[in-house]
Amino acid sequence: MAFQKRILQVIQDPLKHRLSEKEFNALALKTYAWQRNQNPVYRRFCELSGVPLQIKTWKSIPALPVSAFKFHDVTTFKKKDAVKVFKTSGTTREKLRGRHFFKTTAFYDEAIKHLFKAYVV
Repeated sequence: MAFQKRILQVIQDPLKHRLSEKEFNALALKTYAWQRNQNPVYRRFCELSGVPLQIKTWKSIPALPVSAFKFHDVTTFKKKDAVKVFKTSGTTREKLRGRHFFKTTAFYDEAIKHLFKAYVV
């Protein structure tokens, strides 16, 4: 998908591919629409929160509460297709840990490689 390739470009070289506010907004809204369409848990959260599918600014995109990852499988794909699952530390509720499923670790790997180097080191 074109918007995912664009996000990857920005992650790989954030200075070269710096986004204007307008570009960032457009990319964020595409990501929101895709997540809402592909992720049943997020879609239901948005519906219950009264957030419409068509919004005008990234500032209107609702953030899914962290607790959702403890009680639901928040994915845009079938769980069996996950190549990696990260779990929360369980410090607040040891027996109920949040899970984050990855179909690919490409974004995560690139973020660690490039963004850490650009903004932390």
